[in-house]
Amino acid sequence: MLIHGWSCDERYWRKQIPELANQYRVVTLDLAGHGQSGLRDDYPITAFAQDVAAVVERLQLKQVALVGHSMGGPVALESARLLPHRVAGVVAVDSFHTGFPWPQDEAGMTPFLTQFDKDFHGAAQKMVRDMFGIGADPELIEWVVGDMSQAPKTVGMSAMRHLFQWHRDPATAFDAVAAPIAHINAKGRFGQTPPLSLRNNEEIFWIEGVGHFVPMEAPQRFSETLEMILQGWKFPRRVN
Repeated sequence: MLIHGWSCDERYWRKQIPELANQYRVVTLDLAGHGQSGLRDDYPITAFAQDVAAVVERLQLKQVALVGHSMGGPVALESARLLPHRVAGVVAVDSFHTGFPWPQDEAGMTPFLTQFDKDFHGAAQKMVRDMFGIGADPELIEWVVGDMSQAPKTVGMSAMRHLFQWHRDPATAFDAVAAPIAHINAKGRFGQTPPLSLRNNEEIFWIEGVGHFVPMEAPQRFSETLEMILQGWKFPRRVN
């Protein structure tokens, strides 16, 4: 199951779906407030996880690999907590161990959110543009910047606030997940690669020369890395 990030939707996996679908059953979804899904009043990470769990239950999926990009990483972890006997593993894509300075209290969070409250479109454009690697395709940059900055302000603000709050204590979610957790990260996007403190069920894979949107900026390298992870878990291929 492929889980998109903040102000994105299932289209952001379009470069992975055809190749993955040759070997696995692939499920995508638009989280609430994103893409074609309906709106709600608030957008906490735990509610997004309930969206994922509802799809897994509805489709009666027995063994699931949850692949989450950016905000989708925390969503995948929280989903794994809800589905302990169905989740074979979690792949977090540039979600953790990035060196990003997550604000740890309201005082640190307020300045960041204030700029989005004053000019959501402009602030989103600047933030998203700065997330790309130096050699990224200009057409890809303009499409992603234009698309993400058009997200509904109420959805984007709520989801961002809850994401910041969630990152104050990510250890609680990590400690609750016994399944293997793999990270696919852009290397050194915020300067030096941060020192790692990985649990026994974690491993990390670095992709160089890309920015935050790893699956879109380096689709082939990302797909090869994901396949290596899935086969390391002995995740079953689809039987045709």
